[in-house]
Amino acid sequence: MLDENIKVVDIDALHWLHLFELLSGRAFDERKGEKGRKKPARLFVIHEQGKVLKALDSEQRLITDKLRHIDLSGLEKLEELFGAGTIFLVERGAPRRFMQVVQRRLSLSQNYIEQLLEMYQVFRQMVESREFYIHPPLPLRDIRYAGLFNLFKLALPEDKLVVLVVFSGEHKDLSSLPIYTSLIFRVRKGHFIDLLTTTDHLARFGLSVSNWRQDYHRVIRLCEQRLGEVFLGIFTSLSAIIELQREFAKQGMGIFNRFLKEDKIILNPFPLRLKMLLKMAGRFKR
Repeated sequence: MLDENIKVVDIDALHWLHLFELLSGRAFDERKGEKGRKKPARLFVIHEQGKVLKALDSEQRLITDKLRHIDLSGLEKLEELFGAGTIFLVERGAPRRFMQVVQRRLSLSQNYIEQLLEMYQVFRQMVESREFYIHPPLPLRDIRYAGLFNLFKLALPEDKLVVLVVFSGEHKDLSSLPIYTSLIFRVRKGHFIDLLTTTDHLARFGLSVSNWRQDYHRVIRLCEQRLGEVFLGIFTSLSAIIELQREFAKQGMGIFNRFLKEDKIILNPFPLRLKMLLKMAGRFKR
């Protein structure tokens, strides 16, 4: 799915970091609640058959003296004791075994996506065996390259762009725009991605944003002037993403549909083929 000669243009580390935080749910953990309550902590624990060898909190402070033994059945107590939102457990030797298995499975003939998915499969298997353990558990699905590539070809046409922009009045990117993170990629012949960039690239050509619900059209216009036709545009705000992460487990796709009606999430363009795919999957109702 990645072209051998892919162009990566105007992507700074902050965009990647913030995108990862959104995908992992950390954006919500990093912010204080509406009433200024303390943000949830994260615990990192290295253990050997339950005996704690090293434990750190979110601030990288050692708390090994407060945690001598860990029991998977008692993690709720740790949540209360340390105010932890997430607990990461690593069995001693697991990172070494992870690298050994990955090295045996990877091939230089694989592209980057295939290699990343191979590493993901090894990690997923080690989570299932509890060599790595995350609490609360994350739903790690069985994702294979062939299936993902077929879905990619079905969902996206060739020679088109996909645009994602998450706006935030509290954050600015390197171009001083009120943008938390963004990603723009182009699909070329053979359904390979030949371009990765961000709104930082568009800022060089005069992109300006004041009210994102009114100004998101400027992103689309500049993309089509400089990079190609936009097939799918996803525009939203950081506050909407955080609310969606917090309420999705309770409300499911209902909250997503409500956000579309309230313009908290704007899909433009939103092609018919994607609407049909989502309906067929039973995950989208208008």
